[in-house]
Amino acid sequence: MCVSQCVYELHLQLSRFLDNDMWTVLDAMTHSRAENIGTQTTKRQEHKLTNLIKHIYPHKSLKVATKSTEAVTVVNLSSKELSEDTVSVLSRGLNFAPTPRRIPVEDIITNIENTIFRNKIPHGDADCLRQDVSTLLRKSPLPKSNITLKEVSALRELRNDESLLVLPADKGNATVVVDTEAYEHKITQMVGDTSVYCKVSYNPTSRVTTKINKLLHIIGDKELVAQLRPLNPTPPKIYGLPKIHKSNWPLRPIVSQIDAPTYKLSRHLATLLQPYTGQTSSYVRDSRHFVELLEGIQLQDTDIMVSFDITSLFTNVPVDEVIRIITTLLGGTTLPTGYVESITYCLKSGYFLWRGDFYLQIDGVAMGSPLAPVVANIFMEWFEKKALDSANVKQRYWWRYVDDIFAVVARDALKDLTSHLNRVHAKIEVTIEEEKEGKLPFLDVLVIREPNGRVTHTVYRKPTHTDRYLRADSHHHPSHLSSVPRTLLNRALALCDHEYVNAELRHILGDSEQEFVDKNVCYKQRSNRDLYQSSIRALPIFHRKYYTIAFPMRFVSPYFVVSNCVTTRKRSQLGRRQSHVTNGCRGSLGIHNEWAKS
Repeated sequence: MCVSQCVYELHLQLSRFLDNDMWTVLDAMTHSRAENIGTQTTKRQEHKLTNLIKHIYPHKSLKVATKSTEAVTVVNLSSKELSEDTVSVLSRGLNFAPTPRRIPVEDIITNIENTIFRNKIPHGDADCLRQDVSTLLRKSPLPKSNITLKEVSALRELRNDESLLVLPADKGNATVVVDTEAYEHKITQMVGDTSVYCKVSYNPTSRVTTKINKLLHIIGDKELVAQLRPLNPTPPKIYGLPKIHKSNWPLRPIVSQIDAPTYKLSRHLATLLQPYTGQTSSYVRDSRHFVELLEGIQLQDTDIMVSFDITSLFTNVPVDEVIRIITTLLGGTTLPTGYVESITYCLKSGYFLWRGDFYLQIDGVAMGSPLAPVVANIFMEWFEKKALDSANVKQRYWWRYVDDIFAVVARDALKDLTSHLNRVHAKIEVTIEEEKEGKLPFLDVLVIREPNGRVTHTVYRKPTHTDRYLRADSHHHPSHLSSVPRTLLNRALALCDHEYVNAELRHILGDSEQEFVDKNVCYKQRSNRDLYQSSIRALPIFHRKYYTIAFPMRFVSPYFVVSNCVTTRKRSQLGRRQSHVTNGCRGSLGIHNEWAKS
């Protein structure tokens, strides 16, 4: 790192002393040489890694990448060896939906009748609708299977194996296979931390439900109370996502609060608190907003780009302090005072179920609660104001997205600023990442310092990223499939400077589509709007090879079917809900998914 920094500083000095022609030639030579060395080094390290895994862990079934741009998609951390068919079906992703083995006639008819009832469709149109659906069901054969018989057998064996769990990785969208015993041991150790969790001998669900109903009664709005009242609540469940990029794969704890007693109320309260966030000058809405903020900034040689991060923010948020901050925020508003009491209870009544035992969360907010992101943002705004007002170091630029902070400060003042941030609050630990070779990632944007001090940017992918989104042969609705390339192209055009768009599109489309890129996109002569439209017009070529949506849809089963005998006005009354029949969304492969099982 020290050598790279010295070389980079020498690089900047040369740019000031050489004339433009000489500098252009020298810069092109060094850049080409660096790329060649980087490619050779990457291939050599990949070869070493493959041999090391085979030698030390012969039972590990890692689908090791064959190209430097690819990543491991299936990681086997269990004690069992996975067959090739098992690895093949898991490499499709946990959002892959196999085609159904039978047409779900009962479900379709039930949803049709429910739609007719909710939309109050007249009897004549309803009968016409039923006739159309009946005709469709009689004539529609099953779609062709999108997985082989061997993969079906491998999937069945994996589903029946209680000793294995299949989970998504914490980051990168890889599929991870772990031993159930090892996974349960890690979760048990985690919930055994008495400074954060407290085991109880009773089920808090009924108590929490009773209290929520009382708080809703204080609000007074009958329609709102009817929407927020918990119906048949279930206790929250904890699960963990393995961090495969760290040794011994620690877990990130997440508490699923869907159908919990506080879920609906917490979601409503989060909506009410959201407008009170983002009022600071440092607020970053998303990656596109961050790119807009970068426009026009000029760095000096004495500046350094850094990013600050808060360690385990959610579990370290001081609940009592946050409640006082929220009370102050809402003090001058017209909201009923009962909302403050509701927020207090939702933040302090956290609990979850783990393998038949119940645990209370003593402090912090649980990742998975609808209130958690908003509350964490409110606390970070308070922390940020307190830290910057009391700092002796002046920052040139300072932008924050929840607990991720991008800053430009003087190089000699960085150490003092970091020490100051770690002294602001006893529970908050701040970590730092400095720019390397003039590059610094923030969110999904890679910020690049040019020799002249100008800042450029492109799309950033973490080392654990798999480039796996949604397979074209997955049994999803065509609109879902077509949204993938549109989103990727849209992101490339929004986050990349013009000199990096070509490279990003080649990454999306693949090297074999260079002719497509050159033919359909001319970046020097077109605006971003024309660029986007040109890319969208060329999407069918892209689809046929990568995200095919033109395959014959022999059976598309919507929740309702609109026939020609229903007028346009009547069609609009049916609503817009239409869904392709799948076997689910997350975890649609039907294997042991821990977030659905506790």
